[in-house]
Amino acid sequence: MKLLDYLPPMLWEIKEYRVVAAALEPELDAAQKAMEAARGDFFMASLSEEGVARWEAVFGIAKDEKNLQERRERLVARYLGRLPYTLRTLQEYLQSVGTGSGLRVDYAGYTARLDTTPAANARRLELADAVRQMCPANLWMVLGMEAPTALKAGAVVGHVYSQVKAERGN
Repeated sequence: MKLLDYLPPMLWEIKEYRVVAAALEPELDAAQKAMEAARGDFFMASLSEEGVARWEAVFGIAKDEKNLQERRERLVARYLGRLPYTLRTLQEYLQSVGTGSGLRVDYAGYTARLDTTPAANARRLELADAVRQMCPANLWMVLGMEAPTALKAGAVVGHVYSQVKAERGN
C-alpha cells in the first residue's frame, strides 16, 4: 500500500511525509493482511490456522497434531451439535457432515440404526461420540460400521464381526 498515492502531488516531495509514509506502510500492509485473513475466518470451511485455534479454545478442544482440514471437520461437527436433540436434528447433522450414513428408525422398537460406509470409518470415533450425544432420549442407537471385506459367518456380508454378533444376540 503506497500512502503517498493518497496525498496530493504537491506533498510528495516533502521529506517528512515520505519518511512517515515509509514507516507506516509495513504496519498498514500487515493490518490489511490480517483483515483479509479474518474475512476467511467467518466460515468454518475456510478457517485459517489462527481461526481454528480460536474456535478450539471456544469449544474447549485440545489441539492435536492433525492437519488443518481434519481440525476444521472436528469443529464443524461440534458446532452443529446443538440442542434440542431430536431425530430431525440428528438426520440434519448426519447430512451436513457428509458421512455417507444411512439412518433407519424402528419406531415400534424405539431403536435407530446408523450404518456408515468404509469412507466414514476413518472418523468413526468422532462420529460415534457425536451420535451418542445427539441421540434422542427415547431411542436406542445402534451404530454399525461396514467393513470393506466379506465375512463368512452367516448370511451377513460386509459388516464387522462385533456387529454381526450383536445382531444375533450372542
